[in-house]
Amino acid sequence: MAADALVVASPRRICAHCRRIKKKCDGGSPCRRCLQRKVPCVSSDKTPQSTTFNASIELLLVALSDAYDNNIMPEKLVDKIRAVNLTGAHDHHHSAAPSELPVFPVPDGSGPFQGVNRFLCPRRQICSTETQTGYFPVAPRDELDSMWDEEDPEAVVASPANRLKLILIFLSHRLYCSFTMDLSRFFDMLQRPPDDPKSIHPSLLYAIYVVACAISGGRAAEQCDYYCIRARAEMTNSLRDLDRLTHFLWASVVLGSYGTNCGRITESYVYLSTAAQFAVALNLRPSTTLRGRPLRPDESSILLPPSTDPEEDLDRYNLSRALYMAERAISMVTGLPTVISDQPDDLAAAHPAPTVANGALNEIHQELADTIRSDPSPSYKFLRLYDRIERLALRTNGNIKSATDHVEFSVLEALLNVSSSTLPQLSDVTGLETDEASTLVNPHLIISCTTYHACILLLNGMTIYGKANPKSKALQFHAAKTLAELFGQIRGAKGTPKVRSFIVPALHALNAVRFFTAYLRQPDVQRDNRVLATCYRSLTIITDYLLEVYGHFPSWGALVGSLKNLVLDDPLATFPTPPSSRASASGSSPGSH
Repeated sequence: MAADALVVASPRRICAHCRRIKKKCDGGSPCRRCLQRKVPCVSSDKTPQSTTFNASIELLLVALSDAYDNNIMPEKLVDKIRAVNLTGAHDHHHSAAPSELPVFPVPDGSGPFQGVNRFLCPRRQICSTETQTGYFPVAPRDELDSMWDEEDPEAVVASPANRLKLILIFLSHRLYCSFTMDLSRFFDMLQRPPDDPKSIHPSLLYAIYVVACAISGGRAAEQCDYYCIRARAEMTNSLRDLDRLTHFLWASVVLGSYGTNCGRITESYVYLSTAAQFAVALNLRPSTTLRGRPLRPDESSILLPPSTDPEEDLDRYNLSRALYMAERAISMVTGLPTVISDQPDDLAAAHPAPTVANGALNEIHQELADTIRSDPSPSYKFLRLYDRIERLALRTNGNIKSATDHVEFSVLEALLNVSSSTLPQLSDVTGLETDEASTLVNPHLIISCTTYHACILLLNGMTIYGKANPKSKALQFHAAKTLAELFGQIRGAKGTPKVRSFIVPALHALNAVRFFTAYLRQPDVQRDNRVLATCYRSLTIITDYLLEVYGHFPSWGALVGSLKNLVLDDPLATFPTPPSSRASASGSSPGSH
């Protein structure tokens, strides 16, 4: 956007035209006052007011319908759509897309996308135009849409020019995702070949693609789900190979912040709290890095030794700050405890959220059950249905009914059954790198979803269920039992190389069980020894799984041991010793752990 162009007012602010000055708001982005009065400002191109108003309402409805997944919209929104005769009258993906997007400025005297050599400019010029009021240059819509003529999303990002477009779009909005990595270091890593150990790990790149596609809208937004799956797979590879662990944490920050902005709060909490737990195990915490002091040798982790590179120290400093702020923000929103904290965790009351009729949950659950019966293997359609269930569960916050409990219970039970049936197939699956990736059929997906859903039930049990619904105890018990059974089955599948791919779900489960058990141990919470014992069994099985899979790596053994010690040393997380373990607990009494 040129510097002398008319200012486009935010829909949340009163435009300059309404304040009786010469500037006018764009008809495609009406101000709040114009929407309330239903008298839009005259657009800059002298478009008739009726046309401007219809286009404005259309964009507003598109944004709202995207937030409600298009198929589950409130009655008021449906009535508003019918009132302006917009139902089915537009392609929402293309209508919602802006005509142009700001990109990160790397000035070299050429157009915004003239080649990768733009990264070769001097470092001191990288941010030279970022101090101005607006970003420029901008990327036109037709240039962005032309990227997606390729049907294969991998072929799109295989092109250096297309990859550069997405990265520059992300960088212009990076602060919305708490991405505070030093840009000089980021560009240096971006120029390195993919097989260079100092290049950017694919997990972080795919996380960047997710955010860039979501911001771009239009045809690009349709690829968010695919790149999100790829990001999760590459995050698993990062942990499995101990490859660029700081990039794994950066990817968690980006995806977690992205989910927060999209309203997927519980998913974001799972990402950020797990990454924070992992960072604490690596001794990346505010007490050692927020003051700008590098880690001492006695503070370092075996997996993350002290760095002698000032740029690496700066990267760790920025990472710890970003992780601390993002994890603290999501904890404040959800009321769930924080991992990185100098004070004991305080469980705040959950924020109320709008209710959703139980009929919507039952309808989606029936669709999910039909999908499971018709296709026993997990698929892309299953992932979409599961995502809708999670979004509905968020909007039932504080208003859980017995019918909803039944739906959640049956969904979890169905997930566990399908997970059990897919375990024998693991030896025949090579993951997303095979030809089956084009159909996104992956047995690992169903197991990850099962773990994720059980974690959500445990975390929701601390704020959404709790004392408000006594019947939820059975649901929480079943969730903890599900995690124990699932990872017990995974442990039993010996000789299967792909079993190592469940390191990320295992860390998610370990974190959720730790927090839920700490919650149950509070004095003002009615204790249920049956649930506590099940949580302890889940914790033991999950940590044993991690030790069995990675025990022959001394560094992994030290990491898992530190994670387990964090749980056992937590003053809020004292577990009852199960009968099978009392004999080996020399000099300890039940409940002393």
